[in-house]
Amino acid sequence: MHLSVAVFAQSYHIMLVEMSKDELKELILESLLGQGFSIDNDTKSLSLVFDDKDTIRSLHSVSRTHTLDKNRNFIEKNFKDCSSFFASGKDIDINKFEPIVIPVEKQSDYAKLYRFSSLLWSIPVSNGFGRRQRFLVVDKNNNKLVGIFALGDPVYNMRIRDKYIGWNNADRKSRLYNLMDLFVAGAFPPYSNLLCGKLISMIAVSNEIRNFIYNKYIHGNTIILQKEKDPTLIAITTSSAFGRSSQYNRISFQSMKIYKPIGYSQGWGHFHLTNGLYARIKSYLKEIESPELSKNNFGDGPNWKFRILRTAFRELNLPQNLLFHGVQRQLFIAPLANNYKDYFCSPDVEPQLIDYPQKTLINFFIARWFLPRAQRLSNYKSVEANRTLAALRCRLI
Repeated sequence: MHLSVAVFAQSYHIMLVEMSKDELKELILESLLGQGFSIDNDTKSLSLVFDDKDTIRSLHSVSRTHTLDKNRNFIEKNFKDCSSFFASGKDIDINKFEPIVIPVEKQSDYAKLYRFSSLLWSIPVSNGFGRRQRFLVVDKNNNKLVGIFALGDPVYNMRIRDKYIGWNNADRKSRLYNLMDLFVAGAFPPYSNLLCGKLISMIAVSNEIRNFIYNKYIHGNTIILQKEKDPTLIAITTSSAFGRSSQYNRISFQSMKIYKPIGYSQGWGHFHLTNGLYARIKSYLKEIESPELSKNNFGDGPNWKFRILRTAFRELNLPQNLLFHGVQRQLFIAPLANNYKDYFCSPDVEPQLIDYPQKTLINFFIARWFLPRAQRLSNYKSVEANRTLAALRCRLI
């Protein structure tokens, strides 16, 4: 019988209290069962029946509850100011829609709005690692938030991506700096009703974003090698949140697919263990003075988290395949140069950059998707900002 989300939310508040090896092991197993997983008694592997996207959303509910609880004070302090940026359907004039892009700098009011808005999604938003740049997209006509996106360093090892590009280890080491991952991209109601998730995805590949990244990092040193490298973006990778993507598929511009599907992830990961458990696991490894904690030279990225969790599972006599959650995500690459594969696999190739003017992309989106959708379906008009903000408003009670 599965325990409720509320029970686990209460459990995580006492995670920093020292617990025994057996207690931590039991907490991990109970958490997995509480999220909806079944554990095979013989193989100790996880299984979950995926009926639809709502099943996957519910799988993230424990993690989301934990994230919202951690941010309760932030929500309370900033709710009044940030909530004013969210639109109701009546706020949108479809004939005056004018999206503008605002880079988010640390410690700014825009950073607060980005953080606040990212808490609204049913799947907790990653902070990224390494190089990171966040953006807001705002409707200039009404000063309401359309959506957000963020680019960050990609994971170093990704079998499907590396095979698709044709990378060997030397090529990847040389050219990975010219690739970034679109690890956040989405629109908020009522703009999401008008397919503005596709708009966000298109803006991310624009010349202006590529130039912004270039200018930001042109004189910086790489984190690992401490060398100055050309930061020209040659491609962007991304992935769906739920299986096959409706946001990235079929986005074409000038008869060319912007996002090319390259396969599906296998289903290995740790999102089902980052709902308060990961912090407790790290604390446990610190208590037993595990040397693995001192081996992170790049940042708190996914590869290091895998190593931490595998080390902990060995110490706790838990099977490694508990990291196999089985949730597959569709993977994409958006080339920003016509000869991107040649560039990635050769030190002597000059990139033939694709011309993606931001204004042209925006106008194309409005004509191709935005206006037809608004004229065909009027459900966006009934959206109320209060309903969009309901999950965060509950934290004020």
